Amino acid sequence: MRTKKELKIQICDAFKERLSAEGFKFRKWDDSFLRKEDDDITFLITLYYSTYPDCYGLDIIYGIHYERLISIERELSGREKPMRLVTGKFSQMIVPDKLRELGRNDFYTYDSEEEFNRKVDLIVEGIHKYGIPYLNMLSEKECTLQQMEKEGLYTYPQLLPLAYLLWCKDKKRCLDAAKDVLNFYAQYGTDTNEQYKEYYSFYERLKQFAEEYQE
Repeated sequence: MRTKKELKIQICDAFKERLSAEGFKFRKWDDSFLRKEDDDITFLITLYYSTYPDCYGLDIIYGIHYERLISIERELSGREKPMRLVTGKFSQMIVPDKLRELGRNDFYTYDSEEEFNRKVDLIVEGIHKYGIPYLNMLSEKECTLQQMEKEGLYTYPQLLPLAYLLWCKDKKRCLDAAKDVLNFYAQYGTDTNEQYKEYYSFYERLKQFAEEYQE
């Protein structure tokens, strides 16, 4: 029987071996595998662990990083860490049922090697058949925009207005959307509402950026 520590190492090593063949490189600090598609787009496949006494529940989180969109959002919001557009575990996008079905499994300390490998293979099958094609779909900006709109403005209060400007070239739509978010936060007060004050600063920077923006 493995220890919990040994189990997590074995899980990570198994996915390193399989995903490296697809061109993904491992990033240790968030257990993510990254593959750069071009200068703007990076695919992310993240191992998300839920811990239990004798097992790890493993979810696969699919994400896509649009470098230009996210770096500008980071600058305008003053965010220290970059955001990414994430699908899956945190429901920031709608994902096909098959991604959930094949992207979740429980790994026990007492699993046989055969059972362990069967579970890994099932998840990798889902990555190949559904996950990577889904990320390919999201590499079309129109598809990502539709997914963001499906989840709603308040899920992407900075990114969605900015996407309207950068991707749709629609300054009015951008600022109207950001104003809607600001008004929503204002309902809960303005003087002591940190969320309102933080978004107000973003909104003012966004207005200036939109006025000066040229493709």
